[in-house]
Amino acid sequence: MNEVLVLSKSFAAPGGVANFVRSVLDSLPADVRAHHLAIGRDPERKRTVRSLATPLLDNVRLARKVRAMRPSCVHVNPSLNWPSLLRDGAFLLTLRVIRCDRIVVFFHGWSWGTAERIERNPVLAWTVARILRPVPVICVLSSTFKTSLERMGVAGERIHVLTTMYDGHIFHGLPCVRRSRLPTILFLGRLVPEKGAGVLLEAFAELAQRIPEARLVIAGDGPEKPVLEARAAVLGLQERVSFPGYLTGTAKGRALLDADVFAFPTRYGEGCPVALLEAMAAGLPIVTTRAGGIPDIFEDGINGLLIHPVRVDTLEAALHRALTDRAWARECGYRNRAKARQTYTGSVVGSRLRELYRLAGERP
Repeated sequence: MNEVLVLSKSFAAPGGVANFVRSVLDSLPADVRAHHLAIGRDPERKRTVRSLATPLLDNVRLARKVRAMRPSCVHVNPSLNWPSLLRDGAFLLTLRVIRCDRIVVFFHGWSWGTAERIERNPVLAWTVARILRPVPVICVLSSTFKTSLERMGVAGERIHVLTTMYDGHIFHGLPCVRRSRLPTILFLGRLVPEKGAGVLLEAFAELAQRIPEARLVIAGDGPEKPVLEARAAVLGLQERVSFPGYLTGTAKGRALLDADVFAFPTRYGEGCPVALLEAMAAGLPIVTTRAGGIPDIFEDGINGLLIHPVRVDTLEAALHRALTDRAWARECGYRNRAKARQTYTGSVVGSRLRELYRLAGERP
């Protein structure tokens, strides 16, 4: 039995990494036993003076856990941004001090601004490569992320391009019959400017003049939500745009099955967005962008439409085609559903992770 220690924020914290780790724990083959070590401040507790020492305490807890458990490997889940590099870099240094070099590092989020600054600065590039040197297995969510790490001096043979997974349980027990015949566009994601819900709302305002019966669902929470709600009111779209908040479980599955098109006009450094995989599993045509690792999993015209540049007019045109060219949209949906079930289920991704854990554990 392989024992793996997986680090991430508390499952009570919002975010794709915690959701991914929770899915990993449920999806690994039976011969792998994964243990979760929650890091960072507990979102359910109030901030205290003690919480300021959380980074130091996390490293102490990690060292004690590894010494007591002696796992076959340790799985760390950073993103490429300054806060994460500092936090997770400290974890890697702690593991090095206690002579644990059986490590899998899985990069999720990716800030291109941070990456470009590191690539241009020889000292920063050397530092990142040095910190990652003892790590035998490094996972990224895009071939472009791999190329960036190689430019920093990280050996390419240690870098593996992997995907995230979707949780099929969100569709369990749900009838596939749509509850409304009105053409519906769905957005799922955190409501911050980089995710593109604002430009989607403006594009929908234009689209609604050509397709008056169309509806838009913007599902998610975040600082931009009140701004978007106010803008929808100014545009006179209160009856056509709904904001159901952050959806989980079968509520999310129902929203996906009730939609005709999934829109995700992100400009963020996405890796392999879970919302995109869930939309594919629901059999939806998708309108999205070339951000991050999306082109690695998405083919323009086959899975939907990749828009560039991300503007109101380009997005409105893509949404109009997805709602009116129904034969093409159905073909996209069929292909997306098949691809999701063949490539992005927990069992498929869990089996790939198992092999990477084995590879890391074989380090002498």
